[in-house]
Amino acid sequence: MIELEDIQLRFSPESLNALNACIALIMFGVSLELKWSDLRYLLERPKAVLVTMTSQLVFLPAVTALLVYFLQPSVGLGMGMILVACCPGGNVSNFFTALAKGNIALSISSTTFSSLLSAFLTPLSFVFWSGLIYPQLEQQGFQLDPLGVIQTILLIIVLPCFLGMILQQKKPHWSKVISKPLRSISFLILLAFIAIALMKNYDYFIAYLPHVFFLVFIQNATAFALGYFTALGFGLSKQNAATSSMETGIQNSGLGLVLIFAFFDGNGAMAFVAAWWGIWHILAGFGLAMFFKNRLNAEV
Repeated sequence: MIELEDIQLRFSPESLNALNACIALIMFGVSLELKWSDLRYLLERPKAVLVTMTSQLVFLPAVTALLVYFLQPSVGLGMGMILVACCPGGNVSNFFTALAKGNIALSISSTTFSSLLSAFLTPLSFVFWSGLIYPQLEQQGFQLDPLGVIQTILLIIVLPCFLGMILQQKKPHWSKVISKPLRSISFLILLAFIAIALMKNYDYFIAYLPHVFFLVFIQNATAFALGYFTALGFGLSKQNAATSSMETGIQNSGLGLVLIFAFFDGNGAMAFVAAWWGIWHILAGFGLAMFFKNRLNAEV
């Protein structure tokens, strides 16, 4: 059996372009639901969004680096964990927040803002934490082009977000009509990409799934708990804490896959972490959303 570190997942240029377009459509769809009234509400009450984004963008990468340090996975697996933690929030967090009866305005705003900041924060955070844990990365064949990452994220994350926000402002009716179908279709396509990537390497994935499952389970559970208790620690309501939990535990692992294929030559260990995270956080997020829904309803 080939070692997981030696597996490389290959996407054709056409497939990679299609994946990039899918991520862009998802982010465009997310920003179509960001109303300017939501922004005014949050600007008047900035604490919730600042706490939520701090949990996701600062605390999660730091805690993940600690997990990698203590769990000592292989370099590729550890790098995959750190990369996912440094990605912005995933759009499905908005759906789970609504399901959990959380603060939808906070969720959509946090997802959008973290995505806009990701062009610079994702490469900076990844370079810092991966370099801290693995100081000999270049000798081990892991090199990241920060400017290339910034360009990629600007094109497939930031630009679509700006365009969606502009369309929502200029044509709110159109935005309302197309936002949900667009997000649903593009999200299903993204899941199909992840499934295809795993199926093409089915034997390797099944052989290494127990190890990858354990790492993703620990990291994802930690992320959900981190978001919730960070919010409570800063005095936010339980409704906002549930929202913070979703925003911290649901990451844009699709972007992680794009970066792995574009800048890490489809490294199998990193890709398996990102791909399995993309599946697992949906299952875990749904279960946690139902728990929050029942708990918040019981307290009303």
